[in-house]
Amino acid sequence: MHIGTGVVHVHPGGGILSTPRFVISGSLVIVGPYAGAEEHERHLLVTEGAGNWQDSGEDEFRFDANDGRLVSLLLQVPDGASTADASGDGWATTSVEASGLQLAQAEGMSVPRCVSTRVTAPGGMLLCTTEAGSTAEADGRRRLRVAPDVDLLFSGSVYAGWMLHNPSAYLSAGWDVTTPSRPDPELAECLAEYLTLGDGRLLEALEDGDSAIVDALRALTARIPADRGNERGRRILRDCIDEFLDFWQ
Repeated sequence: MHIGTGVVHVHPGGGILSTPRFVISGSLVIVGPYAGAEEHERHLLVTEGAGNWQDSGEDEFRFDANDGRLVSLLLQVPDGASTADASGDGWATTSVEASGLQLAQAEGMSVPRCVSTRVTAPGGMLLCTTEAGSTAEADGRRRLRVAPDVDLLFSGSVYAGWMLHNPSAYLSAGWDVTTPSRPDPELAECLAEYLTLGDGRLLEALEDGDSAIVDALRALTARIPADRGNERGRRILRDCIDEFLDFWQ
């Protein structure tokens, strides 16, 4: 199997145990054993793979330097999410393999960026695909569960993107380690709506002072009362929208 220019082997079980964190303000999904910038930097020094430098903007696929096991991921969420059907454009119906990955070749490893973001209504799944993943044939797809609710996608033997299930359950304000929350359908729906708003058209509209967009974002926050359901996740999403509006006004 190939992840960009790296070669990996798949073995049953043995995935990453860390709980995913969806840092919505930074458009990142973090799956790793660190809880701060300094710990992250130390983690990079004792692992190998893609993303050798902190703040490089690259997706990180980090492997244990001794036994080659995949031990962490840091994944960028591309702007411009669109809504997908419940099948996640077919990826959600691909059978899941609980798997670990082991690095076979890493020298100069780089990983293709995801170019497409889709969220299933009502927010049950966040799906990011590379060019290969966006055009993958159904009979050549593989879906590997490498961490709790995190799947890596492959088209044939080529890396094609990733999926995060129940993204609203893993909302995080930053490096803080999260505990998965109980299902909150109202929050999931609002998160999906925010993600589909957060594309280039939104930025252009805000730059042009489009009051309709501002009104839509304010109305969205009003639909996320912080005193019920996943209170922490609701507060994180509300704060993210408020900070976004404060910056552009």
